[in-house]
Order: sequence, then C-alpha cells, then structure tokens
Amino acid sequence: YATGTRDMNKLGGLQAKMPISSVSWFIGSFAASGVPPFNGFWSKLILIIAAVQAQHYILAGIAGLAAILTLASFIKVQRKVFMGNLPDLLSEIKEVPKFMSTTMVILAVCCVGMAVLLIPPLRERTLDLARDAVLLGTQYAQVVFSKVGM
Repeated sequence: YATGTRDMNKLGGLQAKMPISSVSWFIGSFAASGVPPFNGFWSKLILIIAAVQAQHYILAGIAGLAAILTLASFIKVQRKVFMGNLPDLLSEIKEVPKFMSTTMVILAVCCVGMAVLLIPPLRERTLDLARDAVLLGTQYAQVVFSKVGM
C-alpha cells in the first residue's frame, strides 16, 4: 500500500522505514509457518500429533514439510521486501496509515497471545477441545477409509 507496488524486485530495506509493518509481517509469517511459540505452531503440532496417533505417518510428514516450505517462502519475501538496501525511489516512504498499522499490531498481538492458551486452565477449555475434535475426525476418517478399502 505505502510503496504503490507489489513487485518484490522493486522493494527492499523497508524495515527501517516501516518498522510496524515489518515487525507485524515477521510475527505473522512466523505464526503462519508454525514457528514456536506462535499460534500456528500449536495448530500444526496438533494436526501432526493427530496424524501420528492415527498412524498416518505420510500425512504427518507432509504437514511438517508444508510448514518448512511455508517458512522458506516467507523468508524469501522478508529478505526481498524488508532487508537489504532501500531503493532510492522509496527513500521518502512512510509507515502505512494508523488504521492499517493498528490492525496489523492487533493481529500480531493475537498471534503471540494465542500462546497464552497453553496455560492449563485456558488450554483445557480451548486447545484440548480442538485436539479432541481433530482426533475424533481422524478416527471417523479411519472408519470411512477402512470401509472403502483404503
């Protein structure tokens, strides 16, 4: 939005000029990639554990590989957009408007704050229910797959 382009080859060095966008991007990309302790790590871990418990080791491996590839793609974007040298055309660039930056900060805080759900009383009311739902789904899938010969 602030640069007027989505072409990563025309960007670089935005970390210094757009610190709120930069930090929010880093947090969001780590969360989406499943890097601990962000919220994405726990959801990916639950899925992988459920797949292993259901003895679907290939699916567990695919989920792990997908997390690694996701992180690699985000790192590529981070390096091209936020690291390196700032192009001369962007020397006067400013942070995005307050409404946009506030929204990004709220989402970044949620990505970090979701790790708080690991506190046992909160976990029992949230993550344990999600885990049980995933495990129940895998058990149902096993029944269905066994009936169709898979």
